[in-house]
Amino acid sequence: MASISFSRKVLFPLVLSVASSLPLRADTIPTFNWGIPAPPPNLASQLDQVTKLLQGGDHEAAIGQLKAITAAHEQLPPAHILVARWFLATGQPGPMRNMLEQAVVEVPQDPEPYSMLADLALQNGQLFEAEALYRRAVELAGKTLDASGKTRAERIRLLRHQSWGGLAAVAEIRQDWAQVELHLTSLLVEDPKNVAALRQLAHAVFRQGRTDEAYPSLKAAFTADPQGLAAEVSMAGFCQQAGRFEDGRKWLKTALQQNARDVRARLIGIDLALASGSVDEARQHAENIAASASGSYEAEMAQGLVDLVSGSADTAVKHFERAHLLSPGNFSAANHLANALVESADADLRRRALELAELNARSFPDQPESWGTLGWILYRHGRVEEAVRAFGKIPLTNGISADTAYWLARALTTANRQPEARQVVKQVLEPALKSPAVIRFRKDAEALVKELEK
Repeated sequence: MASISFSRKVLFPLVLSVASSLPLRADTIPTFNWGIPAPPPNLASQLDQVTKLLQGGDHEAAIGQLKAITAAHEQLPPAHILVARWFLATGQPGPMRNMLEQAVVEVPQDPEPYSMLADLALQNGQLFEAEALYRRAVELAGKTLDASGKTRAERIRLLRHQSWGGLAAVAEIRQDWAQVELHLTSLLVEDPKNVAALRQLAHAVFRQGRTDEAYPSLKAAFTADPQGLAAEVSMAGFCQQAGRFEDGRKWLKTALQQNARDVRARLIGIDLALASGSVDEARQHAENIAASASGSYEAEMAQGLVDLVSGSADTAVKHFERAHLLSPGNFSAANHLANALVESADADLRRRALELAELNARSFPDQPESWGTLGWILYRHGRVEEAVRAFGKIPLTNGISADTAYWLARALTTANRQPEARQVVKQVLEPALKSPAVIRFRKDAEALVKELEK
């Protein structure tokens, strides 16, 4: 079994990867508009015909029509790229990849096929391939910008920005903070008001020990986007992720002095409290959120999490149910609801937990925790080998939580694969158990470690 690296997961991650926090590209927007928000009627009619051809499986005819359309509308990307975008928007990654491979041949100087292929590689945890493709996209964008028409140049410029963001995301997964800083600095030279990049740059600088430089960057980001995270809240989150819990508490105290009703500050407070082993402190923050934003998604999730980690799964189910109703497509709400339901004595509720976990894994295959939850629930249903296979789908580059590591080691032990279970224990569980962090299955995990030492 390949080695597994440990990184603690939090319920409300403060710092998203650059690739996901930069502005959405047209190919990821659910309502597909071909890159033109309000096309004139004649063009809209032509694009509708193309859509019908694609839906009917006549891809060559669709490409032929798109070539004629793009020749007359320079704001549109080349035909093969548009079809690849359509495949992505309609959830067909296989045909999308095939179309992108054709696009590389048809329009070899266009950076978008490389950028999209890099996004796909990154989602699959293929960091070496993703990095190479993003670098190629940046290189091609630089070569073609001068030769591009004004409208096309804007698309190429945005692709270069997104590819720099992708390179920063790869470096972040590797925890190569100097490279994160390098790529984001390049992006900010051309787009100095990119708030997400400013915040991510501050994080990279912070992780290199330059706290004094991180804070002013966060202040600038907050000035540019007053609806975003306050600088002090971001600093508290950075400290939490870096394991500097006392420093995080100091920043959190400052943030709450400025705004005691700041829900996002309270969410960071819950993470800090649980990382420090204090369920009571976490509960106080959850109660404050409920008082400030009663009935909100954040309030229900916060109270549900605290109930779940303190052993009150039935109460947690009620909160997670309400959160799930408030945000039906939200991964975290469904994932935590499944985790709470599987603890029920009611067989029907346990079956529902499995149904939710299976749906989450299909809908969010890039979320490591979706496979961790599915693996655990399969195990609880006695389907051990299926559980181990589900755990095996977690991208190793993303790490796994302590609870997920326990679930995996437990399943491997039951499957008589003790050597692999011991590897998980050594690399993940033992370091995690030495920390004061709240771990739902701490006692069970400690017992399993002793069992495997025999």
